[in-house]
Amino acid sequence: MIELIGAFVLFALAFLSIGIGMVIKKKPVAGSCGGLNNALGEEGAPCTICGRTSGGCDSS
Repeated sequence: MIELIGAFVLFALAFLSIGIGMVIKKKPVAGSCGGLNNALGEEGAPCTICGRTSGGCDSS
């Protein structure tokens, strides 16, 4: 039972630290440019965050 409580506390601290970091940075959560648009079959659709198309993003 102590392992379950410890795991819960560990995950709670991780989510809390991520939340605090997002509040401090004041930036929206951003994904890859055009990733979901291309997955949905909308070729060349602009990114909703930066406005670039998938062709304008660097592919590493």
